[in-house]
Amino acid sequence: MNINEIINILSCPVSNAELLFDEENNQLLSLDKNFSYKLKDGIPIIVSEIIDSRHKLNYIEHYRLDGELFDYFEKREKASLEAELRLREYILSLIPKRSELILDLGSGSAWLAKQLGESKKVISLDLSFHNIKKALIEFPYKNHFGVVGDGYHLPFADKTFDCIVCSETIEHLEMPELLIEQAIKKVKKNGTIIISTPYKEKIKQYLCIHCNRLTPQNAHLHSFDEAKLQSLIKQEVKSVKYFTFGNKFHTFLRFYILLRYFSFPLWKIVDSAFSLFINKKINLICKIEK
Repeated sequence: MNINEIINILSCPVSNAELLFDEENNQLLSLDKNFSYKLKDGIPIIVSEIIDSRHKLNYIEHYRLDGELFDYFEKREKASLEAELRLREYILSLIPKRSELILDLGSGSAWLAKQLGESKKVISLDLSFHNIKKALIEFPYKNHFGVVGDGYHLPFADKTFDCIVCSETIEHLEMPELLIEQAIKKVKKNGTIIISTPYKEKIKQYLCIHCNRLTPQNAHLHSFDEAKLQSLIKQEVKSVKYFTFGNKFHTFLRFYILLRYFSFPLWKIVDSAFSLFINKKINLICKIEK
């Protein structure tokens, strides 16, 4: 990855000033020279260590460790994999064909870069350096770039992206409305934001053996439906659309064994038919047009 190919769209997450590449010291400097950010193995780490006082959790350290301790690239069990693949197909179907520059916000396994290949310019952003480094190794496309960054303070110039995809991330955030606000700022006029999250999830709580406090399953802090997600969109946008899908009885009845052979359009029809009888959907997608 060549930092010079994306330097023109990077900005300081604190001051929002342009960033300049100081090749001699292998760092990025804000235009006002007040902030600097290191590159590691050619990957820019543009994260402010100053955590907003509104945050009760040290989320930066948590997700750094999370990326090191858990393998986001490992293969899933068949049922989970089928549901995951259908979710990804749905997201891909909503990305406008005209989109050229796409941000994968909270990229994890970088599945979006893998799926889009050389067809689009994709920037994978994650708090975990480990995840970003592995993503660039696994999917070394010339149009794939990686940035270690914070979704609450996106290190990009305003009105930069044609499309921003945030898949299965906001349920983990203490203040998801701040991420949505950032995404709206960073997407171009007439651009698209696609957010996916579990639908009406019943979050189980467990007692942590280390701290004796309740902790949510899968680190999910929120459960969303259309109304709750809508309440987080404070900025003026052109339109907001919601899509619910993924009937949970596919898995319960092991119907996924057959459905995996269906094309995506045919799968959507069958999935909708299931929901006419048993309305138990597991996925919610919000598509915002700015």
